[in-house]
Amino acid sequence: SRSVLVQALPRREASRSKLMGQGESSVPVKRFVNNPRSAVNDTLEGLLWTNQNLCLLGNDADIHIVARSDWKRDHVAVIAGGGAGHEPSDVGFVGEGLLTAAVCGEIFTPPSPDSVFRALVAVTGSAGCLVVIRNHFSTVLAFRDGIRDAERHSTWPVGAKVRMVCVSDDTATSQLEGGRVDFKPARGVAGIVLVMKVAGAAAQAGLSLDAIYEEAQAMADVVRTQGVCFTSCSIPGQPNLRPIPPDEMEIGCGVHGELGRRTRVKARTTAREIIGIMVLQLMHLVPAKADLCVLLNNLGAVPPNEMSILAAEVMRSELGSRIKLFIGPAPFLTSLDTNGISLSIAPLDDVRSQRLCAPTICRQWLAPVAPTPPTRRGIGVSLKRMTSACFEPSENEDVSRMLTRVCEALTDAEQDLNQLDAEYKNGDCGRNLAHAARLLLSALPSWPLDTPRNFCICLAGLLRSVEGALSALFSIFFLKAGNMLSEQAQWNKGIAGAFLHALEEVQSVGQFAEGMRTFADALGPALRAAWDGWEAMAEAALQGARATAFMHKAVGRAAFTSPQDRTGVPDTGAMAVAFVFEVLAAPPAGRFQQIHDDSALADNYVLGDVIGTGAFGTVCRAVERARGTAVAIKTSGRRKEFGPRSFEGLDFLERQRMANWLFMVKPHIVGIFEVVVSPTSVHLVMENLAGLELCEWLSKTPSITERQAARLVRQMLQAVCEIH
Repeated sequence: SRSVLVQALPRREASRSKLMGQGESSVPVKRFVNNPRSAVNDTLEGLLWTNQNLCLLGNDADIHIVARSDWKRDHVAVIAGGGAGHEPSDVGFVGEGLLTAAVCGEIFTPPSPDSVFRALVAVTGSAGCLVVIRNHFSTVLAFRDGIRDAERHSTWPVGAKVRMVCVSDDTATSQLEGGRVDFKPARGVAGIVLVMKVAGAAAQAGLSLDAIYEEAQAMADVVRTQGVCFTSCSIPGQPNLRPIPPDEMEIGCGVHGELGRRTRVKARTTAREIIGIMVLQLMHLVPAKADLCVLLNNLGAVPPNEMSILAAEVMRSELGSRIKLFIGPAPFLTSLDTNGISLSIAPLDDVRSQRLCAPTICRQWLAPVAPTPPTRRGIGVSLKRMTSACFEPSENEDVSRMLTRVCEALTDAEQDLNQLDAEYKNGDCGRNLAHAARLLLSALPSWPLDTPRNFCICLAGLLRSVEGALSALFSIFFLKAGNMLSEQAQWNKGIAGAFLHALEEVQSVGQFAEGMRTFADALGPALRAAWDGWEAMAEAALQGARATAFMHKAVGRAAFTSPQDRTGVPDTGAMAVAFVFEVLAAPPAGRFQQIHDDSALADNYVLGDVIGTGAFGTVCRAVERARGTAVAIKTSGRRKEFGPRSFEGLDFLERQRMANWLFMVKPHIVGIFEVVVSPTSVHLVMENLAGLELCEWLSKTPSITERQAARLVRQMLQAVCEIH
């Protein structure tokens, strides 16, 4: 292998596509293969390099048989097989205590009858052989043909028999016959792993062929499996021929990319809901109240942390109290790069429990565990840190309102910040800040809001419990600021100096300075503009944040990318700081949202009578659904609503600035609760100034003079002009 690679190196340019996994196809596959046509051979070679107790049988490159290198044909042999692409099954389960040999075809293609024949002849002794396969027509056909040829061969041991267990455990392809579920026509999927383990352990214990067959067949008769996936697989050298839309998943998927019962998934679908669907379909297929074994299988591309989440949800499910053996989560029988899972369940008895827990040297097998509830133990260390419990709560309505607005805005901007952070970092900044915001929102009622010093110290303690470097740095920032402020300090511009000194402390600890693509590039200019008010601070922070996109110096993860890759992308921390100042500079009231269709306005408001029309648009009465508040909604066409910019193409920071502008242009006439923008209209949700008509009011106010009435009418007309 090394000599072949060395010979290929001088021809690197000519062979680049093959070295990058494209093989002879012009389609880039982005897979870690040399040539799709040799992928199975290369897979088996890598398996043998890392498993010293295995060997390949035969000298023909088209024959893929992996066998135990220490096999002496003194026990019943156990053979499994099928197409490749399901690794570690089946070849990864060859070893003492499990399979004697595995016969492998090309990807998703069953082995030839000749391969089956050679495997049987090579490993079967007088004790006989048990074959365990998945129920797929071509696989069953190939093995039956190979068994027939082997039993007729001249070298076949006298009296040796072969028995076959065909596993059909897939609930999605079972059929309802006469009021009961028939699994004979169902596909074979991950449940075969449990059958192979029972058969292998029974063979290792020295049982006869018939006894091993009885145990394996009994397990095959009761194991049931359900699979789900978000994406189907793609074979190396080919594009994904059956992509699943982003908002859909498949329930009942197969292990060869076959179509399942496609089900639309909403964005809020959770691991708990998915496991709930699977358990609901499985639980009526096993005896009620029976102890259970479950196998949680990764179909190929699910990250380990998500598999652990799913394992917890399985144990929280209705079946959880009955699960006595848990196998996984792990990849046992995969489908290449499928982003999906399967869940297999089987009722237990003493014999099955013994077989499943029997030792094996197979590295790919994960021993069953008896699940136990999670526990926490004390660490024996007391962290003496000043928290909100150290201070008396105090109220400050203005501070509470502004902090609530900031926390809600950060929570809403979570995905925007994550997306920006993912440009050259790990995409978690929005999540961490939203986590901090939710913690702060829940803590506000018990915090000392009227004392800047105590509030800063409490906030520093809260941020120490939040993940991420930005949270840690801001914890240092607020602790330093709090320690510099006196108990008598008030919420005014005079405390900006303490925050500037705190920023210097953070820069010293973090070993960075302004001009190095950090949050300090927005926070420093904003604090220096504090004497000019919130709007000036917001503008300074914005300019500083935007400037980070073209800074060459960098620290943290940004320093690991080339200046060319990060040019044009602002620092996420700086953008988050600028966003917070934009929120603080916003008017006291008002929300802003975008909708995709004007009809969506009715989701939040019950629309009533039209009370005015004109060149400005239409005004109607309405009632807010959530609180029952009477409002007026002015609807204008986008082409009629004056304003400097369109809403499309704006990032989260610019959208906040646009919302600020919309609320500020009419600040003294009528309260605006919400601005709702669709592709065609702008809806201003305003106070409902319901009252007497002017003439009616004048008639009921005889004391008013003509001059006073004229002045009142003039003021009203000026107000109307200012609104419209």
